[in-house]
Amino acid sequence: MTRHFLLHCSRFPSDYGDGGGCEYAVVSVDPKLAAVIAARRKAFLLLKAQEPALLPLRFWDEACWFLEDGIVGDESGDLVLHREAMLGRKTFEKVCDGPVEIDAVLAKDLEKYVARSECDRMIVDQDGVCWGAFPKHVDVRVETDSIPWNVIEPCLAQGVEGA
Repeated sequence: MTRHFLLHCSRFPSDYGDGGGCEYAVVSVDPKLAAVIAARRKAFLLLKAQEPALLPLRFWDEACWFLEDGIVGDESGDLVLHREAMLGRKTFEKVCDGPVEIDAVLAKDLEKYVARSECDRMIVDQDGVCWGAFPKHVDVRVETDSIPWNVIEPCLAQGVEGA
């Protein structure tokens, strides 16, 4: 089973302003990606046990879709209908408090808003997993909020079984 997460992104430098970067991202964790995440978490934990000062591990990875900046506030596009359909269930505004699970239909619809990025990577640490990238044509890097291990562990268990 695939689980889809809508994630909030932070920009670095944070004082860049309102002119670029990606504010949201989507990652779809299927059994294959879950197995990769589980293996990378295991590697991180083994290294962390030997070296307590270990920083997060970063892996080249394009599993996450970074969305074009400003799409949420666009009142002229199809996304408005999706936002209204999500009200009372899960909204973009809730994403600032942590990852929000979304359905496959919305995840597929958001695919048309994928921004061009480079140097996409998965970041694994003691708290969870997140993704980062450099959006094209702006001088910032972005990182998603982390999906905590307790939220993603059911996916990891399934990924190990399905691998």
